[in-house]
Amino acid sequence: MGRHFASVVSPNLVKMLVFCGKELVRGVPPLAGARNALASSPGIGRPPRSEPGAAPASGVIPRIIFQTWKTRHDLPSNYSHWSSTFSALNPGYEHLIWDDADNRDFIARKFPWFLACYDAYLREIYRADIIRYFFLYEYGGVYVDMDTECLRPLDELKYSGEVVLGRMGTNTSFPHSIPNAIMASAPRQIFWLLVISMAIERLRLHLAKGDLHLQGPEWMTGPILLKAAHDYYVSHDSMDTYNRVSEVLGNVGAESGARPGSVELLAPERWYPVDWNNRVHQLFRSAVVKKKRIPEPSESRWLFPQSDMVTYWTHSW
Repeated sequence: MGRHFASVVSPNLVKMLVFCGKELVRGVPPLAGARNALASSPGIGRPPRSEPGAAPASGVIPRIIFQTWKTRHDLPSNYSHWSSTFSALNPGYEHLIWDDADNRDFIARKFPWFLACYDAYLREIYRADIIRYFFLYEYGGVYVDMDTECLRPLDELKYSGEVVLGRMGTNTSFPHSIPNAIMASAPRQIFWLLVISMAIERLRLHLAKGDLHLQGPEWMTGPILLKAAHDYYVSHDSMDTYNRVSEVLGNVGAESGARPGSVELLAPERWYPVDWNNRVHQLFRSAVVKKKRIPEPSESRWLFPQSDMVTYWTHSW
């Protein structure tokens, strides 16, 4: 019994239970109807065509934070709070929040060959997934979901890969174990062309079968796709990868500077200390998401002392 219990909880179990038991935290009430606290922050409310500046040197993750939501104005209060932690801790970064129209405009201008595929998806969540891979390929930077909190300055973080992903939980065979909620990358990485190529393969397959409406975003464009791409990339040689992305590489152009790079997979505590597949962690998520008890910054650092960021998994789509 003891071993089984230990296997399904995180090292921060006691702290999470303290949080849920109101022994530490009073909780922050929702700010229903409040104006977006980020209205004056960099990137918020910029014209739809606002894009990052010049790309950095090859292999360098640029100082860009990219997020996307249904609108660039009047964010939900909890998203506004969490997003503001990235601006506050990283004043030297470009912080962009694009809405659905911005995302489509970006594809139409930069990747017009993909626009028919983009429009073929049946719901906006698929497009919100796929846009992040195109953005990271084109510009690089750090993508984070709106329900993600920054716990320490990004410049303090040390990564060894040109592409950086994180693992959630300890079950490496779990299809959702490499989420697409936080990703970092240097620009023009072949890895993102692989993700895009595999997404196109899945879209074409299910359009041909006529069952696209039965396919969830996790499989088509989300974490299950990302894990499949990661597992393929690290288990095949570069020639296999180039062959698989040949069509997409032809569309972006050989002169685009696409290049292979190493992919680093971080331990769960770095980016995903909350595991939505863990029954105990679900209690903590319920307190944050359903009861709107948003941890204060000092409490977040106490709860997650080994973490760079934390995603609270609001599953808003």
